[in-house]
Amino acid sequence: PTPTPTPTPTPTGGPSVTSVLPTSGSVAGGSVITITGLNFTGATAIQVGGKACTAFSVSSSTTASCTTPAGSLGAASVIVTTPTGSSATNALFTYTAIGQSGQYYGPASYSSLLSNTFTPQLTLSGGITTNRGRYLISDSPSATSASSYLSIGADYSATAGYTVTASSITSPSNYKTYFSALIQAVANSTDSSGYYRLDSHLNPNESIDVDVTDSYTLKFRNNRGKVSPTYGYVVFSYDSVGNYLRAMKRYTYTLTPSSTTGANGQVSTTYSGSYSEDLSFNAAGYYVKASQGSYSLVSTSGAATKLYFFTSADNYGIPASFNPAGTPYAPNPAAPFPSKVTPATVEANFSTNINDTYKNQVAAAGSNAQTKVSADSYLVTIPTKLSSQGANLRYSTDLYTAFRDAALAGKLASDAVADGVPGQNLVPFVYFTNEKDSQGLYHPFMNIVTYTNPGSPHGLLDIPGPPFLGPGGASTPVTRYANLDYKIIPIPMKDYGQVTNVTDNAMNSAGGWRVNLVTDSGCGQSGSPVATCPAYDNYNYASIADMGVLIDGSIISRFSITP
Repeated sequence: PTPTPTPTPTPTGGPSVTSVLPTSGSVAGGSVITITGLNFTGATAIQVGGKACTAFSVSSSTTASCTTPAGSLGAASVIVTTPTGSSATNALFTYTAIGQSGQYYGPASYSSLLSNTFTPQLTLSGGITTNRGRYLISDSPSATSASSYLSIGADYSATAGYTVTASSITSPSNYKTYFSALIQAVANSTDSSGYYRLDSHLNPNESIDVDVTDSYTLKFRNNRGKVSPTYGYVVFSYDSVGNYLRAMKRYTYTLTPSSTTGANGQVSTTYSGSYSEDLSFNAAGYYVKASQGSYSLVSTSGAATKLYFFTSADNYGIPASFNPAGTPYAPNPAAPFPSKVTPATVEANFSTNINDTYKNQVAAAGSNAQTKVSADSYLVTIPTKLSSQGANLRYSTDLYTAFRDAALAGKLASDAVADGVPGQNLVPFVYFTNEKDSQGLYHPFMNIVTYTNPGSPHGLLDIPGPPFLGPGGASTPVTRYANLDYKIIPIPMKDYGQVTNVTDNAMNSAGGWRVNLVTDSGCGQSGSPVATCPAYDNYNYASIADMGVLIDGSIISRFSITP
């Protein structure tokens, strides 16, 4: 391999180049780049990749611009020449394939989207008209900026949950305020009483409970996650004539762990949630009162607050187009959820388990200025090393940087993950490696460390027919919980080319591949709804294993879906 060029010494007072933006452009040339450095005054030439810029200008001693000439794929040195000398060689610019260059941005994280402006269009409802419907509960029959809405508080406590507080929805408002006031009414499945549990839309693990030791104050408490101590929830009825919300029963939440030992000796723990009526509940029939920004239960309607239910024009349930067969909501119990990982432990110990070369890229979890400098500095060395072997990156270094920055910025902004904690990292680390194989060839990877969950509510509680835990049946548990996982996903960065036919990619089960989507469907077999197997294409000739990862760290899976 050709060694990395040694920087050419620059005479004292000569020009030096420290950065170039954008850092990549098409091999066709024509990209206008801004060059930052020192001692540019009087520049007589600027070259990129050994060729003179088609045009250049110097705006100050520290800034110049240049229109790039046509070049060759890979890293290119940007050299500024003045009467006192030329700047040192570098690899600050990368020539990319035509159509590949550009500016790259990651999507906004869910937590940042919550601050976006939004004002819901509200309509007065006759009360709770739809099971699993979403409502806003107000102290006024008119939706105005002066109205107060029952909302979940902003501050999370692992032991106490969230407060039930009053908020106003001004115009304009934002998604955080709106989603905090959006309440899902869920018919109690323990009996046929017609009473409803009230869950937070933004934090779906949380249901309204009452603290009888705190003047019967209403509080949101975790009823679908790994929490200690466990509490419970209250079910309510609504008087659409008097406009009173009344507490009718209370149920306690019990979380039962179960441990199993695998063949490799590894112990895994799952948790099952169950609910039983609190027969000692002494506030049955009490009314909800709003006072000074909080809510409580009172014994008489005279002391209560009239409350009104509103629906919003936007719908966050499962639309009919996503359930064309009209599959009814499965009443099956929720499958136990595993708890596999403790983020604090992962993030404290991760750097001790990787090669010293890469430790400074993962010295701190999440977005961090120092690890960004380390990762960016290592990333810019990769194109030069690949170029020395006649190879290139699949995409611009700018794309990988944008992906890393956006992934590390993601936070869990919803109490929706059974063993997650709001505010935690979704992707604690992203780092770049560039190891050689036995033939001395480089193989760079972008390595994504993820807990495999989005930052938003996951919606599993709304799905009519989620996957069964084992063979399906009326009593078989189904997937309702999301839990943290821990995966390191290596993404190849080298451009290995393209196949002519999809089947040129061998899918050998002995090599760890699973069956593809066609064979997994059972097509052509007796009793299969797919009588004839389709021809392989780029959609179905794919493993049924995970096949991608989103910027928030969520895993993309493939499934064979048949009528």
